[in-house]
Amino acid sequence: NSPSNKPHFPPPIGPLKGERTVNPRRKLAPLLAPPSLIAPQASIPVQFTPTHSLSVHTLSAAFPRAPAPPGQIQIPPTMIWEKLEAEKRFPDPAVGLRVATEAFWGTVLRIRRNKDSGNWVGKEGVTMVFAHPIGFHKETWEPVFKHLVEITEASTSTIHIEELWSLEAINHGDAALLNGSHVPKLPDRSDYGRDLANFLIYHLPNGAQTYGEDIPMELPHGFSPDRTVVAVGHSLGGDATALCGISYPALFSSLILMETTLFPPSNNDSERKPAIVSSTLGRRSSWASRQEARKAFLNTPLGCFTLALFSRFWADFDATFDIAFRA
Repeated sequence: NSPSNKPHFPPPIGPLKGERTVNPRRKLAPLLAPPSLIAPQASIPVQFTPTHSLSVHTLSAAFPRAPAPPGQIQIPPTMIWEKLEAEKRFPDPAVGLRVATEAFWGTVLRIRRNKDSGNWVGKEGVTMVFAHPIGFHKETWEPVFKHLVEITEASTSTIHIEELWSLEAINHGDAALLNGSHVPKLPDRSDYGRDLANFLIYHLPNGAQTYGEDIPMELPHGFSPDRTVVAVGHSLGGDATALCGISYPALFSSLILMETTLFPPSNNDSERKPAIVSSTLGRRSSWASRQEARKAFLNTPLGCFTLALFSRFWADFDATFDIAFRA
C-alpha cells in the first residue's frame, strides 16, 4: 500500500503475457473519411485574459467508431454484461454489437495568444492539447489554462504558449448535445484517442497562418507540422492520450498523463474490475434541481476541487443533465 493507504498494483514477477482486450488495445483503429455533417452556428471569440482569447469550434470526429450495443444508456446490471461481453474476442451474439455508420461532431475549445500581446523572439512556442476525465467537459481545464498563461507570460519564462486546445469527448458537454440520441451506448475509450489523432492530423490549423488570428467555427482539414505539441490527459483523457501516443508518436514532443486507468493485463480478471465498471456505469445523469445536484457533487471527490475549478465545471449545466453528463 501507498502512504495514503490506497492499494497499488504489485510489481510483476516476470514478463506479462499480453491479452486481447477492447480497452486498452495496443494500436488504434485507422481513421477513415467521415460522412458529411451540417455545420452549427458560429462561435464568437471572447477575451479570456488580457493577452489571450477564447473560442469554441466543431470538427468531424474520428470515423468509424468502435462497435457498441444498440439502444440508449441504461443503468446496471445490463450494461455491465454488455461491456464485459464487448471486451471478449467472440462476444455473445445477443449483445448485437454494431459499428455506427453515422458521423459524429467533436467540439474543441481554443485559447490563443493575441497578435499584439508581446515580443517573444527567442522563446520557444508550444501548442498544448488537453483531454478531460470521464463525466467532465472541455471547459473544466479553463482555470488550469489561466494559470499556465500567467506563468508563461511572465518575463522570466523561457517558453510561451501559442495555443491551448481542450478536446471534448463526443458523449460529453457540447459534443453530446450536438450528437444527441446518436451517442453510442457504450463508447470505447480508444475512440477518444482516435479523436485526438483525428484532430491533430486533419484539423489542427497550420500554426504559421493562424497564430494570433481568429479561425472559422468549423475547423478545416489540414495538418500542421510546424508546431511543438504537448498533450495532457487526465483519467479517461490520460488513457486516450497514451493510446494516441502509442499509435502516433510523431505527433507529440511530450505527453503528460495523470491518473490513467490503463491497468496491467494481470488485472483483467481481478475482482476489482466489475466494481470499477459498475461504479462508472452507475453514475447519475440527472437530478431534480441544481441544488440537489450541487449537494451530491460536493459529497464526491469533486468536493475537494478548488472553487474556481468546481465553478467552471458547474457553470454550463441546466437543472437537467441527462445528455451533458452522459459518460
